[in-house]
Amino acid sequence: MYETAGDIAMRLRPLKDRILVRLPDKKVSPPRASGIVLITTEDSDLEDTLLGTVLEVGTGHRLTDGTIQPLKFAAGDQVYLKRYVWIPVTVNNEELYLVKSDDVLAKV
Repeated sequence: MYETAGDIAMRLRPLKDRILVRLPDKKVSPPRASGIVLITTEDSDLEDTLLGTVLEVGTGHRLTDGTIQPLKFAAGDQVYLKRYVWIPVTVNNEELYLVKSDDVLAKV
């Protein structure tokens, strides 16, 4: 498991307008008397958005004149993402997600 965003940067670097995000860990409820274990991510399970943490940021959008506009995200930012718009990647047995910056709904 990674301690800092810098540790991840040495292993996986998003390109262009992509960001690398860590979503909340799944919470496991204690087993019930019947032996059934319920797994949830948070109260947001019922909504269409998730709150994630930015770990790394790509270089940015290329504009029509050829210049690159940097992304307005930094490592450590909390962002709301629409569900199912990410690409899962596994780095050192940790599941992380690549997301297009356009798919970020808001920054906290």
